[in-house]
Amino acid sequence: MTINKTEDIKTINVLKIMLILLGTVWFAFVLYSWFTVDYNKWHVTDLRNFSFANFYIGPNFLGNLLVNSLLFIKAIIFSLCCYGIGRYILVRFLNHDYSILERFIFSFALGIGTAGFITFFIAASQILYTASIIIFILIPGLLLGFKSIKIIPVTLPNKEYFLPNKEDINCFNIILFLYILLFAFMNSLFMFSPDVKIDPLNYHLAIPSWWLYNHGITDMPQHIYHNLFMLYGCVYAAAMSLGDDLIAKAVNTFVSSTGSIFISVYLCRKYFDKKALLLTLGILCTSYHISELSFITGSDSFSLLFSLSMLSAVLLYIETKKRNLLILAAILAGFAMAAKATTLLIVITAMGILIYADWKNKKQLCRNLIIFILIASLPVIPWLIKNSVLRGNPFFPFLTSIFGSDKYYDPNMILFFQKASNFYLGDNLAIVKNLWNLFISKENALNIHASPVLLAFALFIPLIFKVKDKISSIILIFCISSLFIQLKFFSIIRFYLPQYIIAVIAFSYYLIPVLKKNTLLKPFLLSLLLLCLIPTITTFNYFKIAVIPFGTYSRDQYMRQTIMGGYYSAMTWASEHLPKDAKVLDNDALGFGYYLKRNYFVTSMYDKDWPNALFNDDKIYTDNYDFAKKLKELGFSNVIMNTDKYCISPEVTDYLKQKQTSVFLQNIFFFNKNHLHKIYESPQTDFFVGKTAIYEIL
Repeated sequence: MTINKTEDIKTINVLKIMLILLGTVWFAFVLYSWFTVDYNKWHVTDLRNFSFANFYIGPNFLGNLLVNSLLFIKAIIFSLCCYGIGRYILVRFLNHDYSILERFIFSFALGIGTAGFITFFIAASQILYTASIIIFILIPGLLLGFKSIKIIPVTLPNKEYFLPNKEDINCFNIILFLYILLFAFMNSLFMFSPDVKIDPLNYHLAIPSWWLYNHGITDMPQHIYHNLFMLYGCVYAAAMSLGDDLIAKAVNTFVSSTGSIFISVYLCRKYFDKKALLLTLGILCTSYHISELSFITGSDSFSLLFSLSMLSAVLLYIETKKRNLLILAAILAGFAMAAKATTLLIVITAMGILIYADWKNKKQLCRNLIIFILIASLPVIPWLIKNSVLRGNPFFPFLTSIFGSDKYYDPNMILFFQKASNFYLGDNLAIVKNLWNLFISKENALNIHASPVLLAFALFIPLIFKVKDKISSIILIFCISSLFIQLKFFSIIRFYLPQYIIAVIAFSYYLIPVLKKNTLLKPFLLSLLLLCLIPTITTFNYFKIAVIPFGTYSRDQYMRQTIMGGYYSAMTWASEHLPKDAKVLDNDALGFGYYLKRNYFVTSMYDKDWPNALFNDDKIYTDNYDFAKKLKELGFSNVIMNTDKYCISPEVTDYLKQKQTSVFLQNIFFFNKNHLHKIYESPQTDFFVGKTAIYEIL
């Protein structure tokens, strides 16, 4: 669509002025929130008190370099084998005249998803060993990769494909290019730093590690996150079986780079303007949550890769009407939902695009929708079966009124889970609340660092008049419609990364001609990008992370000095000193089970009646001796417990205070004086977790 010369240009200009004024007021609001938020409340670096950590090339540099290089090589081999599997599927069963970027993106997405499901069935068969991963993923990946090259040889694009035009080589673009290189180098440090965040140590890495420890998918009845769709967890389990969690972290970096960088390059070049490419990447580099994709091993990088590759396949289908592209899109949609169930809303939006594209041919539309839904459902079915077997409810923790649930879960636990996910289902003001939380509120710790970077949305309406063809307008329709559909449910910016990347591409496309006409805006924009990068640098504290690859500290020294240091020290001590057959009650509100290489049961800060679930009865154990005796009967030998601050969240602390009479508090905080013998206590490291002690049950 282009602007018609007969249109009222004054109306368009008034609209632009209004948007600029609104954007200015909004941005002032965001900056105010940014610099006045109580960062200590969220346990992140205060921007006003940031200081550089001392780091230097230390005595561990060569040793760390060698170890990290070997791990990095293993991650590359694993990723190449996944790519080989995906490339064979692409060229053998979904043959199409793909471009270089298309072939790479689709092959990698198909390969990573397929490797995840191979690992799932290996784990379900209780044969999750390193040898199994080598036999069923690495060797087939190499063989199929070479076979696919024989079918369609690898061809490299001409140098003109990479080199910019002479008119594009200017000071502004050179600075942007150097800025992107700096970002790439700084983010590469993340691959060599272990996770210290809550989610990976609680379930992103902890659950796959549990599967590896038990050589298969073993139930964790007390762990609510064990019931999520975890295709990404299967990929992590396969990667970690080759040696270390840093392999999984490197693979996650490759996945996030493909999902955010390579797909944005592809969409920008194909459907908008390659001149907007550098600015697109420059804006993405400022984003806290783009860096977070590599910093934290989680599900978002996988859902981003599968969602945007699905969108790319849908767009190709609309252009060519080739059925194999519809099948490819459906497979990727299934992978997206299997990696993160919330991407169902994005998949529904993609189906809306298919309906829009084939609306005139009703017969073809019905046939295509049936094919899409059936194929997209297949990758989800194994996870529904898993939950049906373990919980009796395929959709647990939801729809319990229809399917029910077992005794392991208190209703309060499910309510907390929904609250933690920021669900506002049934709330008529949900969209307004989520818009406020996403773009303005300083109380949302998950979004505060991203707010200044969301400039891409500020001038979104004029883009409707600037896109160059039907496909580009479909991309914007997808972005806007999926954005508002999700606003009914979520106020966490990570759930909006596909829309954010598309918005950045479109915003850059809109801004490039404006910058050409107003060259004075270029230094202002560069300064603004630098300003937006500040929270990313300070929150992640790249210089503190650099102490590992630069050898200032070993990994063990680094972990003991982080905010999780007390818990890490206790977990590693237990893994080294407790008997192999020890059974541990992990009575920590956060349940960082990743480093505990023993059989353990995590109590939940959400479930006040976990003892009843553990003991499978309804008795209230007011007698501490009976409680300890019951634990011994169930085979528990030890308890791990935080001795300083039990909870990090004020909300959870208030919740527990309201439950003072529950067995949760009675039988843990009081029975330990007489029935537990302390055998280890970690040193004090930080207010966040404090000391962690290990007890023997007498």
